[in-house]
Amino acid sequence: MDVDAATLSGRALYDLLVDTVVPRPVAWVLTLSADGAPNLAPFSFFSGVCARPPMLSVSVASKPVLGSDGQRRFVPKDTVSFARERGHFTVHIAPASQREAVASTAADHPPGTDVPALLGLSLNPGSWGPIPWSPDLPVAMECRLEQVVEVGEPVTHMLLGRVLGWHVQDALVDADGRVPSGWDPLARLGISGYLPPRNLQVPRS
Repeated sequence: MDVDAATLSGRALYDLLVDTVVPRPVAWVLTLSADGAPNLAPFSFFSGVCARPPMLSVSVASKPVLGSDGQRRFVPKDTVSFARERGHFTVHIAPASQREAVASTAADHPPGTDVPALLGLSLNPGSWGPIPWSPDLPVAMECRLEQVVEVGEPVTHMLLGRVLGWHVQDALVDADGRVPSGWDPLARLGISGYLPPRNLQVPRS
């Protein structure tokens, strides 16, 4: 199959991109609203950028809303707005066994909803910034927002964050201070959905 990207519709472009750029780790991003309510949302357009300084990127598509005139327009999602307001965000990596919980946080929640509390996740105060982190998850990275890059139409906001510090559960760390493979971090795997834990089969949708 040879495909000219210029001939594809928006949905077809998206489908082919996410089916072929695999696997993609899932960033479970925690931000705080202006009144301090924790917001938690998953994004799979996520990657490391460079090591010195440690930087990562999280891309967040805009949210469609209906205006008072009945016309659809696109606005930044809460993750983008809150990260801009606070200048910080925290990225968690969840195990694949929690994929249902992660997927549930992609839904819209009423403003002020404490999403981590709905899932029973505890939060600790940030060590390097104002955003808390959950000790219930294997990995958390506290980040300072360095830049927001707007790309595409409708706009996708790419958050570039400098990792100020890591929280890694002790059980994951070996004697050399490394995090070996085998802890089943959640990832997206094209049409198959979420990458499952070892020996667990997920039917194709």
